[in-house]
Amino acid sequence: MSIRDRVSVFIDAFARTVSPSWALRREMDRASLRLLDRRSGRGASDRVNDPRAISDLSEDSRLRQYRWGDRYSSPDATLQLDLDKSLLRSTELFTDDCIGGAIDQHVTQVCGLGFSAKSMSDRFSEEILLIWKHWSAKCSVNRRDSLWTITRIAMRSFMTRGEAAIAIVPRVMEDGYPNIALEVIDSQRIETPPSFSADKNVRIGVKYSDGGEILGYYVRNSQPHDLNSGSIEHYFVPASDMLFLIDPWFAVQSRGGFSALSRVANATRDMADLNEAGIVGAQAEACVVGIVQRSLSGQAAASGAATGYTSSGERLQDMSPGRYEYIEPGEQITFNTPSRANSVGTLQEFTTRRISVGVGIPYEVLSNDWRSLSFSGGRIVLQMWKEVIASHKKIVIDALLIPLWQRFVSELVIKKLINISVSEFRQNRIKISDVTFTPPPWQYAINPGEEVDAAIAEIDENLNTKEAYITSRGRDFVAVMEQRQREVEDEQNRGIIPPETTKAVKGASNADNATTGGGK
Repeated sequence: MSIRDRVSVFIDAFARTVSPSWALRREMDRASLRLLDRRSGRGASDRVNDPRAISDLSEDSRLRQYRWGDRYSSPDATLQLDLDKSLLRSTELFTDDCIGGAIDQHVTQVCGLGFSAKSMSDRFSEEILLIWKHWSAKCSVNRRDSLWTITRIAMRSFMTRGEAAIAIVPRVMEDGYPNIALEVIDSQRIETPPSFSADKNVRIGVKYSDGGEILGYYVRNSQPHDLNSGSIEHYFVPASDMLFLIDPWFAVQSRGGFSALSRVANATRDMADLNEAGIVGAQAEACVVGIVQRSLSGQAAASGAATGYTSSGERLQDMSPGRYEYIEPGEQITFNTPSRANSVGTLQEFTTRRISVGVGIPYEVLSNDWRSLSFSGGRIVLQMWKEVIASHKKIVIDALLIPLWQRFVSELVIKKLINISVSEFRQNRIKISDVTFTPPPWQYAINPGEEVDAAIAEIDENLNTKEAYITSRGRDFVAVMEQRQREVEDEQNRGIIPPETTKAVKGASNADNATTGGGK
């Protein structure tokens, strides 16, 4: 072994101890170089001396923007190298760019005013719902945030970072509440501890069994880059105690990282550059320069007319409207006509549309510009966005709310907050823990009257049911029917004639009058 190889081995061992990600990056870089050498038939030294080869390895994506990247790493291997960087850049885009406002608007559409739970248990429905209502009002570990707030944070993380993690933490609660609380785990805290860097079953903070089942997650005690705490200790959260929201892009993908913002990072930066170009162009267009042409030297005249000087010593002379200026014989004044490129606005719209496609939010919503759409075009755009919102609502229900409800009911049984033995609960777990969550209704309606009339027509023609329509509006069918029954009975007791009855009576009266000739 050469001295160079020995030094390399020593550095690798040191890197694995200090920073596993650094060690992995060194190994991946060497593997990539070996692969490129085999494909090109050249040595590593020849490749380093080739400027074109260096541009292929450059971090600046603009050097290879319209060429294939030739990625040979698996999705997890790519995330092992780039996850930290991806999370940081996504956070920066969300906090520093106006696209963060569009993400928040999307989160609002998904979460609305909260998801309504309906217990399907015949025996304990009312008891479970009552406790759930009060517990979910302040269910975070800090006893401040509600389940609605936690859901919004989770969906915001899902949109910006491609994942959201919520840990179910044991907490001793006051009487009448289950002994659990929720903690939103920042994605940067989930990482592989240095002591497990060589464990093939631990990838990017996720621990697998030999059969590929996720056993749990390693979570850092403190937030990375936190000024108040520098702890690098980790603790293990079993998979049963972690609610993990992810919409994988690939079949084998342990973490998020690939998010809506990661697709549009470069395009978003392009938009910032185009905005600056537009501002500079407007400033240049507003600038007017006057040039005095004279047959003799203008140095003395210019010095005498100067009203100020720049920091570099250039003369400035004020211009103001509504006044006469007298010039000497032989002098002539000309003005420039500054203009700006007309393509900036076109490029801004084109780039915004690219960003819209990347994040899955309609251009009109992203730019808040509906001027170019017709009535029918607006309906098509909203319908497309409605489908995206509906899919994200389903992710929240399937990955967060239903598992949380099942754990919640189990904790009620353990603490004996509902009258059932543990053995009986185990035998009937599915029936007792069964639940239906109704997502928030879709609020956008271009023509509400037409949509309601269409829904009524569908129900009358047996193409839809009242239950399906009421559920789509974010309400519980049974609760609505029970409330309507109480209202109708109360109206009858008070002698109030319902509007539909009034219409029916008037219609029958008009028909009778027409038959009998107006009753004469």
